[in-house]
Amino acid sequence: EGWKLVRHVAKEVKVIYILRDPVSRLWSHIKFHHQFVGQQEDFTTWSAGKFEAFISSHFIWPNCEYARWIDIMKRNLSEDEFKIFYFEDLVSRPVQELRKLEDFLGISNMDYSKLELDKPINASKKIEMPEAFTEVALKMLLPEMEKLDNIQVKRHESWLTNALTT
Repeated sequence: EGWKLVRHVAKEVKVIYILRDPVSRLWSHIKFHHQFVGQQEDFTTWSAGKFEAFISSHFIWPNCEYARWIDIMKRNLSEDEFKIFYFEDLVSRPVQELRKLEDFLGISNMDYSKLELDKPINASKKIEMPEAFTEVALKMLLPEMEKLDNIQVKRHESWLTNALTT
């Protein structure tokens, strides 16, 4: 129903979906969530069960379901209306990726020379991933990555450096 409404009110639709290493994104999300709600948790003391329960919550897990959302968008948008970008590429080569974004949107190139594109924004506090988190995250996210494979969405090459490989 939502996509029907979008088609009704929008003459032209362009959707950009940015994927990030799922383990890193999940860890960042957990830290940022607690920071946002004003709860300074000591994540290093959480058990695997506590991580699993928290990750499974309705305000965390749906953000991990890349394949679900991509599948919905692919069913409702044409190739010229939907494009996937990778966070890692936006960080490592911002101008090149922004040029691709501009091309996709059909807008003229902007001058990024005066911007601090290498400066982190909304960075959460640096806390090393506890082993219990990594274990749970990998167990829960591997099936999600296999779903990406099933819908022919490539995983970013940098994701292969963590344990999200089959």
